[in-house]
Amino acid sequence: MIMTGALNRRGSDDPRRGLRRDRTRCSSRCTSWALETGTVLVKQVVGAIRDALTDTFWTIPGLEVADLCFESVRFVRDPDALHSHAIVTLHCRARILA
Repeated sequence: MIMTGALNRRGSDDPRRGLRRDRTRCSSRCTSWALETGTVLVKQVVGAIRDALTDTFWTIPGLEVADLCFESVRFVRDPDALHSHAIVTLHCRARILA
C-alpha cells in the first residue's frame, strides 16, 4: 500500500532569480507499508519507485519540471513486529508557467 502526503510549495528565495517568484520547490512524502517482519519487500517497493522516476520526463500541469529527485528514504519496522514501512521524500524544482 502506498500513500502520498501533501504537496508543499513555496516560491524561490534565490536573489539571482529576481522578484518574479516564478520558480517553486515541491516536496512530497510517500509511505509504503508491508506485512512482513523484515524490510525486504518495502526495499523492493522503493526500488520500483526509484526505477520509475529515473530518466523520466515529468509533466505537471502548470509547471515546467527542472529536476525531480529522492531527498531521503527511511526504512522502519513497526513496534508490533508484523509490519515494516518505507518513507520516501521526493523533491522537485519547477518553474510556474504563466
